[in-house]
Amino acid sequence: MTATLLVNTLFEEAQQLPAAYRSALAEKIVESIEADIPEEIEKSHLDEISRRQLEVASGVVSFINGDEVMQAVRSRLK
Repeated sequence: MTATLLVNTLFEEAQQLPAAYRSALAEKIVESIEADIPEEIEKSHLDEISRRQLEVASGVVSFINGDEVMQAVRSRLK
């Protein structure tokens, strides 16, 4: 069985689970992926998060409403 076929089969089976079980499964998959992230990459991600938080807190940048962003993207794709 190819990897693609295996993934598709697992996904189809997972779709049969109640939403709460799918959510728990997704969390476990994400946790397993996070465990494989090299420490230096994780540190750089955390540094970037801190930098962006400081930019928002200091007023250098501001948040954009998600609905507005999606509307703008959709209009560009038309």
